[in-house]
Amino acid sequence: RKPSNERTISYWLDGVKRNMKYVWNDGSEMIYKNLGGGRADESSYTEGCVSVMYGPGFLVPEPYSWLKVSCTNDGYPIQYVCKGKNLNDSPTITTTTTVAPTTPSESLPSLVTWGAMQYFFSDEKLNWSESQQKCTDLGGTLATIFSQDEDDFIRGQLRDRKSPSDRSINYWLDGVKKDMKYVWNDGLEMIYTNLRSGRTNENSFKEGCVSVGYSPTGTIPVYSWWTNDCADKRFPYQYICKGEDLEKPSKSAVLKFLESTTGIAVIAAVVLIILLIIILVIAKKRGCCRSLCSCCNKNTNGIESGIDNMAMK
Repeated sequence: RKPSNERTISYWLDGVKRNMKYVWNDGSEMIYKNLGGGRADESSYTEGCVSVMYGPGFLVPEPYSWLKVSCTNDGYPIQYVCKGKNLNDSPTITTTTTVAPTTPSESLPSLVTWGAMQYFFSDEKLNWSESQQKCTDLGGTLATIFSQDEDDFIRGQLRDRKSPSDRSINYWLDGVKKDMKYVWNDGLEMIYTNLRSGRTNENSFKEGCVSVGYSPTGTIPVYSWWTNDCADKRFPYQYICKGEDLEKPSKSAVLKFLESTTGIAVIAAVVLIILLIIILVIAKKRGCCRSLCSCCNKNTNGIESGIDNMAMK
């Protein structure tokens, strides 16, 4: 039942926390259970209920697990599974039409200035290498984060840009794994870091790149950096570019090329070639006219000579 465009699918089960222990809602003990982590474990005084999640590649204990979550968190509504001996095969389904909320990213500018730097928050989703190239085209690099203050700024941007309909929002950063250690792409050490484990940690020989994610309703920390497969097409992310003077993203690559010195030289060469072609065409036409006139003159002279001879005779 999991849609191909969704990372996970979740349903409520009958489990509930009572007296700091999870049982079925009628009080019977969970003789069998597949209970993983969550936001409302047994040591927490938060009311807890049980859901079941399937998420291959998502950061849960297993691709399939039960989770302990808040029963009344409206920010985390999920589907549910009913069980009974004689359930109605055709329950009445009420369909309502709602207007999709405007995503925050539609009202927030893509280019933001913080301190001496500019940051570009993309809407499109790409892999890490493609994102790095986009930032290079803008005159910067994927974002580096050097302090808690800068990290707080990025966190605030992600919080404000996350759509209410999405469980999380993720952007690529400049971090990459080199020699089994995560550093910034230019080799600079991560003096400040908020890096957590992911699909490609330091112990893995798999290529790894760093992303930053904000997920207030997921089973992972609300905000953190993550290690991911740089080229995994299943999880393309948005990206953050950083630079002192990023060009406006609305300017196309073609326009930027035409404005460059090389572009101007190419335009001049094309214009010169066009002018030469025009000159050659005109010259060729004039040459044909002269040949035609010369031919006409020869014929005219011949006719006139013939008439003179006839007159003399």
